[in-house]
Amino acid sequence: DPRSDCNGMALGFESDSALAMLMAKHIDNSGGLVAGNKLSKTRDSHYYLDPKIAEQGTLQERNLKGSGLPNGVGISLGSWASTAVCDQESGYSRKAIRLITVEFPGYKKASEYNTKEEQRWCAKQVAAYASSVYNYFIQPFFVEEISAIENRLAIK
Repeated sequence: DPRSDCNGMALGFESDSALAMLMAKHIDNSGGLVAGNKLSKTRDSHYYLDPKIAEQGTLQERNLKGSGLPNGVGISLGSWASTAVCDQESGYSRKAIRLITVEFPGYKKASEYNTKEEQRWCAKQVAAYASSVYNYFIQPFFVEEISAIENRLAIK
């Protein structure tokens, strides 16, 4: 999900996209299924039903209509979390959160796979996806503000 400032202006999508593609490639190399990222064709880290990615400094449109289900109204976590909050009245503010939606393959819980072959397939997917999150998403890849983090952690 593309990040934006509290006025809805795009902060740039390149590092978020690069991180998502790095994770997808890791999953693919580990034998996992990542069909949505189209690794064998034109690589894509953007969900095709979301508004297009805006250029940095321009308005990032958001889907504010919800899921399209009978009661599907509201803002998704992807739209909410990836938009910074600057509320001077309440004193609450936060930066835009880097958020990657992970679309795990299959439609069953792991316990619902019946055959040994299906169970092995599911376990392989879980391992590939978990490894990607651990090795890339929670590590300091593509951190634009790394010097600010290092300064806060420096022992003085």
